[in-house]
Amino acid sequence: MLIRFMIAMVVSWVLITPLDAFDTYYFSPDFVGSSARSVRLGGLEGMSYHADSVFENPASLYRIRQFSTSFFQTTFMEEVVYQNIAIAMKTRMGVLGLGFFNAGVDNIPKTEKMDYSDYTEYYVRYMFNYQNSLLKAAYQFSFSDYLHFGLSGSYFYSEFDTVKASGYNYDLGMVVDLGQLDFSVLIKNMMINNEVVFTDSEIGDNSSDDQSEKLSIQNIYSVNYRLRNYSIMAQLKTVGAQRELHRSVAFQLNPRFLPFIKGSVAYKQFPLIVYEEGVLGYSDKNSLVCGVELNLLGLNFNYAYERSDHIEFEHKNYFSVGLTF
Repeated sequence: MLIRFMIAMVVSWVLITPLDAFDTYYFSPDFVGSSARSVRLGGLEGMSYHADSVFENPASLYRIRQFSTSFFQTTFMEEVVYQNIAIAMKTRMGVLGLGFFNAGVDNIPKTEKMDYSDYTEYYVRYMFNYQNSLLKAAYQFSFSDYLHFGLSGSYFYSEFDTVKASGYNYDLGMVVDLGQLDFSVLIKNMMINNEVVFTDSEIGDNSSDDQSEKLSIQNIYSVNYRLRNYSIMAQLKTVGAQRELHRSVAFQLNPRFLPFIKGSVAYKQFPLIVYEEGVLGYSDKNSLVCGVELNLLGLNFNYAYERSDHIEFEHKNYFSVGLTF
């Protein structure tokens, strides 16, 4: 039971703890990636051909022919379950998309203690769940065969024990399709003054007790160069007021003799907050990811594998499935 409590705190607090030298940011469930496809490409966004574009660059929804749906699930440390579902449909006015992302931990113990004269007893009062959800609605329209735009709205909601939180924001994206070369530009959480507000039912409705966390603005620039049966992709992403820099490079191969299979390997570099000798700062973390995609008549399966620094849970596996026609 202790590990469940620790995991919930890591997800909901440690990653977004207020620091004197750092802004406090809300942890969004799509932080892990929108699908196994995006994970195996090093977190690349804006190049999807499926409904999971709802969670990435909504402008890339132009690639959907008529209808698409996608499902994604992964589990961290055998406890934290990430799941999402997305659908998108092309209409005369453009492409409409809807997605739901959720991260959760079940059966976390709420403990209390009873003090006696000669000892203290700890007991479980009740069990509660941690849920962190994201609802996305997207709209895509095209100015030409080469220039595409998209707008999406995000509603954030989380709940654990007696605490609830909610907030909203918007994303704006653009894709330039030049045939063999694609450019993607995306601004996430462009309303920089919007925050996620927390309330605790045990405290009451006193607004002075409310706490809030910022939704980190993200600027994401991606490029994809296709030549014959392979693709080379790269991405730069800045996050938050500190403009933390994330870098990704991916290589994808689609063998001519196996046109329904794509294999990829990607390298990504991203900053982590570290504490050394009493000083907080950033340290770059590197990771190598590989994966494969199987496409059978519009039904596609994606798998990604990544190593972790955690001793007990060093192997991370991601699976997603999509349907497009």
